[in-house]
Amino acid sequence: MAEPQRVIYCDCAYSDRIAFEAKQAVLEGLTRAGVVFEAVPDLCKLAADQALCLKYWTECHALTVIGCFPRTIRWLFHAGGVSLVNDFELTCLNMLTQSPEAILEAVLERTSPAHVAQVKPVIEKDGDWVPWFPVIDYDRCQTCKLCMNFCLFGVYDQSDDGQVKVRQPANCKTNCPACARVCPHQAIIFPKYSQAPINGAEPNPDQSAQPASSACLNDLLAGQMHEVLKQRSTRARKRFSTEPRTESPSLLNRLHQELDIPLEVLQALSPADLSRIRKKSSDAHKETTHD
Repeated sequence: MAEPQRVIYCDCAYSDRIAFEAKQAVLEGLTRAGVVFEAVPDLCKLAADQALCLKYWTECHALTVIGCFPRTIRWLFHAGGVSLVNDFELTCLNMLTQSPEAILEAVLERTSPAHVAQVKPVIEKDGDWVPWFPVIDYDRCQTCKLCMNFCLFGVYDQSDDGQVKVRQPANCKTNCPACARVCPHQAIIFPKYSQAPINGAEPNPDQSAQPASSACLNDLLAGQMHEVLKQRSTRARKRFSTEPRTESPSLLNRLHQELDIPLEVLQALSPADLSRIRKKSSDAHKETTHD
């Protein structure tokens, strides 16, 4: 038997991507088998908070994480401030693609059950914020900065060495994957999104990235997005703008359809915001494609 591993179970409590029945079957199976494990409400939330437990978990030789896609889990640890060294043994078991029986079998191959049955944990959400934010796969990122220039909400920033970072995950708008949709390298993961590879599934090497059309980018991209945000600061706490709507519904619908930006997010932008974005979009698109 391999060296016993620490086992972590992620309940993905803020999303219904993983079927409730599958999660319950895994939890009950682990409990009945006497597996010693730690259950957490949401690994995304821990990564956004850069929780100390992430580092603590990786102080052992090997770790088994029951959650979603391996690519997601690895880069969530990185987002949480923990870079996994090459010789660290990380096993990821995916409740989206593996049966509860297969997951339990894999766990029992790697760890020794306790002599007594465990108590099924009670998993509760920690706060109301839905941990929806981009996770960067740095194996694929080419630092083109398109995501940073595209984002309207100040989620991204740049490190001293020029690397794009997710600085303000809580600024991201729930259910908006637009920056991942425009990424030409398929380097941005939204763990709670439904479609591959944005959801963390491995990109198909035989299928090139298909970012959103340049016509759609020309409706949103702007070289001065952060300036626009500053000018909107007095409205930042409001979900919807109080300015009169003069923007064409067809424009908003097209942006919603092509980039999957929630309509309520688009509706929160004032007509002045959208006009300025469109005016500067062409130059911004040229800059990012030649960077």
